[in-house]
Amino acid sequence: MPETTLNILILEDSATDAELMLHTLRKEGLKISAHLAMSKQGYVAALNEDIDLILSDYNLPQYNALQALEHMKSLGYDIPFILVSGTIGDQRAVEIIRRGATDYLLKSRMPKLGQVVKRALHERHIFRQKLQFEEQLHLERDLLHNVIDGLEMQVMITDRDFNIQVLNWQAQKLVPVGLQATEMTCYQLTRGFDRPCSFHGLECPIETALAENRGTKVQQRYQAESGESVSMEKTATLLRNRQDDVTGIFLTSQDISENIRQKEDIAYKEMQLEQILHYDALTGLPQRDFFFDLLQSHIAGCKKNN
Repeated sequence: MPETTLNILILEDSATDAELMLHTLRKEGLKISAHLAMSKQGYVAALNEDIDLILSDYNLPQYNALQALEHMKSLGYDIPFILVSGTIGDQRAVEIIRRGATDYLLKSRMPKLGQVVKRALHERHIFRQKLQFEEQLHLERDLLHNVIDGLEMQVMITDRDFNIQVLNWQAQKLVPVGLQATEMTCYQLTRGFDRPCSFHGLECPIETALAENRGTKVQQRYQAESGESVSMEKTATLLRNRQDDVTGIFLTSQDISENIRQKEDIAYKEMQLEQILHYDALTGLPQRDFFFDLLQSHIAGCKKNN
């Protein structure tokens, strides 16, 4: 329970009953600042967002607890509302709880009021913590989406069974019209396979990362439908919870086909240059200077060995 003073609004036309409520709560060790409203006008005037708790009788002259509850909610306030009444049927009690009241208590059971109030305040505390957690989670998800959408490579998050959870805008381009990415697996989306890539002769980064229990990077090379050779570099990073259990995989895919082609082209040109510099263009034999250099190198090696 909080140690701060509770700001309580009591809607009750009996000052004696209101005083009994306060006496009961103070016996439970609660610090209380109370305002008593004995009519609709007094209740409406006193109601504000700083109220921590509302205790209300059911029937007052020209006003009732259900109307008071609806007015509080119409203002957008989330204040625990406890009905404390001398006589109330089960049907009315169920109705007011269904409308959003936190709890109800018969005045004949007034000694239980402290327990009811503590439970209501605790539930409000848990509920607000949940809202804060959900808001923080929402902000973190927005941040994650903004970060991965800023990447020029394909990014997806999957669960351990390859099911897609999140895609960035680059990977979204792969989703066929009329389908939802979250209803697909990564291998269905990227390759159109019905089983993981390893069944088709390609190393699967997710399987490798899970098997080795660490992040991994693999290259997949295959022939596209156009007949062109495609090289993809895929990096899998394991996502873990606080218990260090793997809950998902952060997977990036980048087309490195052009880089591979450039490297192969450079290697080929270097080989051609080597051929031009050291071999005769007509005979294909080593040029004289290059031949003597090779011969002297071999002779020196033989002398050293002998």
